[in-house]
Amino acid sequence: VATGVLARSMDLDIYNLHPAHAKRIEEIIAENKPPFSVFRDKFITMPGGLDYSRAIVVASVKEAPIGIEVIPAHVTEYLNKVLTETDHANPDPEIVDIACGRSSAPMPQRVTEEGKQDDEEKPQPSGTTAVEQGEAETMEPDATEHHQDTQPLDAQSQVNSVDAKYQELWAELHEA
Repeated sequence: VATGVLARSMDLDIYNLHPAHAKRIEEIIAENKPPFSVFRDKFITMPGGLDYSRAIVVASVKEAPIGIEVIPAHVTEYLNKVLTETDHANPDPEIVDIACGRSSAPMPQRVTEEGKQDDEEKPQPSGTTAVEQGEAETMEPDATEHHQDTQPLDAQSQVNSVDAKYQELWAELHEA
């Protein structure tokens, strides 16, 4: 999962990590912050989640929408769509290419019985969503008021610690 977080900011060979990449992955694990912590928890608690190949885990985390970890239920929905692997010992070469950054193809998604990709909205009874139905028992009411911030983000505020660490690691690689 941490390799997938790092792969969001740089291309790397997931089967032959450079020592600087391996060091950064260890740091991501030690920091134990989102998105790593959210995705890790989802894979650990998901039935069969620890059986998936390295390629599908890295690719699914790498290609997840930025910020999806803010709502863990959205991470569950996303993983249910993209974890299409059936032969964990022999991952699809397309998935390996996505994980290693050799392809910009989107993650393949699960196809439903109707032959449609599972990313379409399905009508829900009584105005509830699938997330609300599936997690009604575990969700606590949110008493926090939410206000949309209408101020645009400047370019500097969009730079996160992963990008900064990437620059540091890139410099280390060039020194070596």
